[in-house]
Amino acid sequence: MPDVEQAPDGPFRVYRAGVAGREIEFLEAGVGDPLLVLGGSGGPALSLLAARRRVIVLDLAAAGLGGATARDRAAAACAVADSLELGPCDLLAAAAGAEAALWRAADAPGRVRSLVLESPPGPGPELAAVLPGIRAPALVLCGTRDGAGPTGPGVTCQRLLPGAYLSFVYDAGHDIRGDRPGAFAAVVSDFLTRQGRFLARDEAEGAP
Repeated sequence: MPDVEQAPDGPFRVYRAGVAGREIEFLEAGVGDPLLVLGGSGGPALSLLAARRRVIVLDLAAAGLGGATARDRAAAACAVADSLELGPCDLLAAAAGAEAALWRAADAPGRVRSLVLESPPGPGPELAAVLPGIRAPALVLCGTRDGAGPTGPGVTCQRLLPGAYLSFVYDAGHDIRGDRPGAFAAVVSDFLTRQGRFLARDEAEGAP
């Protein structure tokens, strides 16, 4: 069993476990299907998601598993997920961490159920070349105050991913989960529940 202590961040606890010959720390809260978050801390948005999911937050750089490239970080994330016996899981990453998430989906497709990419950067040539082969459903989130506009890097990323949806969060900047935690949690939770039917109307819902 990993060592555990209470985190100063809502419902999250700090766990310690051995991975690749070293001890790493990660945050965890909630129960249910696993959602692996690459980078950041708990915070209100992830606390809201933990009401319905098992949320594991991993800072690869702080754990000493950063690696030299985004692809190295993706391999480290795989090692952690395997050590925790997560099985196929949903993956959430923000900003530069989105590159590692995309490489993980490309290199280990059977381990990624879906992707949530918050304010992702524009993919470099090597990553852009593999994005059309990623089949996992993906949600790309951009803030309306981020200044990227309709031709920004998030839009480019969404267009290259065959199963990607694009959603703009009103009155949010680059840090969407920090600026609008409730809105962030609502759209991510909806996507994780519906995935391939994200933009489709539920049969139980009335006509618009």
